[in-house]
Amino acid sequence: MSRRLKLIVAYDGSQFAGWQSQSHRNTIQDYLERAFERVGDKRVRVHGAGRTDAGVHALAQCAHVDLATNTWTHVTYPPGSPLAQAYDVVANSKNDMYGMQMNNDKLWITDGKTLKTVWIDFPVKGAGCRRGHLDSQDRLWCGVFHGNALAMFDPKTQKITEWKAPTPWTRPYDAQFDDKGYVWAAGMDNDLAVRMNTQTGEFTEYLLPRQTNVRHVEVQKSGNFSSLWLGDQQGNTIIRVEPLAP
Repeated sequence: MSRRLKLIVAYDGSQFAGWQSQSHRNTIQDYLERAFERVGDKRVRVHGAGRTDAGVHALAQCAHVDLATNTWTHVTYPPGSPLAQAYDVVANSKNDMYGMQMNNDKLWITDGKTLKTVWIDFPVKGAGCRRGHLDSQDRLWCGVFHGNALAMFDPKTQKITEWKAPTPWTRPYDAQFDDKGYVWAAGMDNDLAVRMNTQTGEFTEYLLPRQTNVRHVEVQKSGNFSSLWLGDQQGNTIIRVEPLAP
């Protein structure tokens, strides 16, 4: 019995040749189908309710995909593992899952093929990541909420590096790397967004225009300098932070 999933898709289409699949495979449909193939090891067709042309963006494009089975696989952890209670999970290019929990000072990684899990210790005890994003090198960048810090896990070294935020109660909720040398973050406990130079560790702080409650960050990587998009839960607004210089 197949399972049909409804998809609501948002994207910046400036780097894509529209929605519909083409031979060069640089379309939104092609990227989504490759993502489902990495997850299920099988090709599937994503059906869009409409199409966009090259360079056109979308906020809530509707599509659906039919999965071959309706079977869920339960992942178990090794004996003696700490309580996970994942607050956020992300998958890398190999379909391995990274799990995070702000009250757990460990990061856990579940292999997408074997389903075996390993645990990585944070160098500073007492706090873990709340939410995060992967970069183009499959490194995880995340906000250490209770530790008032940013963290990066490098799968090549299997180590976590942390950087303390300069202002108390910044408490990054989420973080994302721009693939140019800077990581952006923001949180819910003060009105600052931060950008950190990953080469020097220097932070730049941006005072937001109003009281906010940031739970998620998105980095726009196009242009000379990356910019930050935030959803303001309290003010019902969307905020963009755009630097004028490195």
